[in-house]
Amino acid sequence: MDGTRDSTLGLLAHPELRAVFIASAVLSAAWDLHAFLIPIQGTRVGLSPSSIGWVLGAFAIATFAIRVAMPLVSRRLSEWKVIRVALLVGAVAYLLYPFAAEFWLMCCLAFLLGLALGSAQPNVMNILHMASPTGRAGEALGLRSAVLNTSQVVWPLTFGVVGTALGMLPIFLSMAGAMGVAGYYSHGRARKLPPA
Repeated sequence: MDGTRDSTLGLLAHPELRAVFIASAVLSAAWDLHAFLIPIQGTRVGLSPSSIGWVLGAFAIATFAIRVAMPLVSRRLSEWKVIRVALLVGAVAYLLYPFAAEFWLMCCLAFLLGLALGSAQPNVMNILHMASPTGRAGEALGLRSAVLNTSQVVWPLTFGVVGTALGMLPIFLSMAGAMGVAGYYSHGRARKLPPA
């Protein structure tokens, strides 16, 4: 270390990195929250355990399918466009989930959300590498890991308290709102990245 290097937290001063850290944290929370909420929501609307398993399976199948299709998608859409679409689609899915009482509707929403979240994560990693200052991509990845690990502790506790006090609807709406805000925040803070 030469002593003149900025601290790792100094990476947050870069608008594009700050936007990708926020988007990454929200997308990760949406992923974790889905696994946490769907068994509760499914039980609330009267689904059997096997049906709840199918809903979670639809999400997993979608994340696998979109990862396979990402080379085709990335030829047509930039990384930031994929992330913003993922945040928008995720917000819509979380808005609709509390009102979905049918098994097939929940499967469709889970599949849609799986496509969105599965498409975003590889693009987040690519942006981190491209937008990091020279020689600091490792620090950016480490800071992202710290943000995600913190959110994996904070979000479930927060939503558990909110769900106990106010019910399920505010949790779904809060997640939808967080995804919408993250998408709006990222708009205009992303420079155009060259093709991979």
